Amino acid sequence: MAAFGWLSFHLQLGAFIFFAVASTALMIFLARQGKPLITPAAPRGIGSFEFAWNEQRANKIIASWKDRMTVARVQLLVDYPFLIAYPCALSLSCGLLAKYTPIPAVGFVLSWIVLLACPLDATEDACLLVMLRIGGRQGLARLATLCAAPKFALAIAALVYTVVFAVWLGIKALI
Repeated sequence: MAAFGWLSFHLQLGAFIFFAVASTALMIFLARQGKPLITPAAPRGIGSFEFAWNEQRANKIIASWKDRMTVARVQLLVDYPFLIAYPCALSLSCGLLAKYTPIPAVGFVLSWIVLLACPLDATEDACLLVMLRIGGRQGLARLATLCAAPKFALAIAALVYTVVFAVWLGIKALI
């Protein structure tokens, strides 16, 4: 059974639409709001900070943001509602599609494990917020990266499953 399988199909679909719209809106906001964080030390903006891995690189990124610390803090604080919205949207999409695919077990499993992105992303954001306040620390930089990597892997896996099987079902319906 999928993570949200206890809900009726219509409630799952409604929740998916809600979380997909919220995720998209928050993603657009974060992309626009975070543009000033793109610097030579942080070519991917906040993404560079997520994968800093060590104290020296984290401090170099923080120093490049010296006049943009409010932007960085807002970016990380707005990420908290986003870290609820996108895993829920992906979980619901995997669960909704699973029963119509040739490999439903993969969708059911993904619908559960993509929810691990929530605590991983929250831990990562907390580490980054602390480093913005006190400076880069080896342990915090490593923990942030160790949370970011599986978070992205889970989200990408669920997104690929969703796109592949949504397209597959669309083609199947046309044939």
